Amino acid sequence: SAAEGTIRFERRVLDTSETDLDSFWARRREPLCDVAATPHGTIEDAGPRVLQLDFANAYIGGGVLGNGCVQEEIRFLLSPELIVARLVCERMEPNEAILMQGFERFSNYTGYARSFGYGGQHADDPVPSRRPYLIAIDATSYGRSQPWKQFGPRELERELNKALAGFVGETPPG
Repeated sequence: SAAEGTIRFERRVLDTSETDLDSFWARRREPLCDVAATPHGTIEDAGPRVLQLDFANAYIGGGVLGNGCVQEEIRFLLSPELIVARLVCERMEPNEAILMQGFERFSNYTGYARSFGYGGQHADDPVPSRRPYLIAIDATSYGRSQPWKQFGPRELERELNKALAGFVGETPPG
């Protein structure tokens, strides 16, 4: 197990040589795990030891050091230790996801995008093993002109493979 205070960045790579839509995905019969969703609160306030999903840019962190201020950038600003991922993680490939664990949240916020603002100091759980972990999975951008393209067989296969890379594997320690 990692030493207390250690931040973990793990690139998860899925071998896609046998994950084509016509056979691999059509044969899958395993049940999905339970998922809880609520229309209240925010991802980062979901509680201890939860898996948070970063709807990421292929370049982890997106515009956090530039002009971005939406879901991924906000998550990285609340826990600035995550910005280190930009130094140690290359552009994600279609069969990759990135796991991050052990980071601390330092601040709260108000608003979103142009209305985003500092919302005061945040007191995170002092025990790193009870903090959440974050899986970064980037989606392909289809723009507003042709959004239906995302539902093509190859496009769906890419997204299924990316999710599998992120959600399957060794459970993070802690």
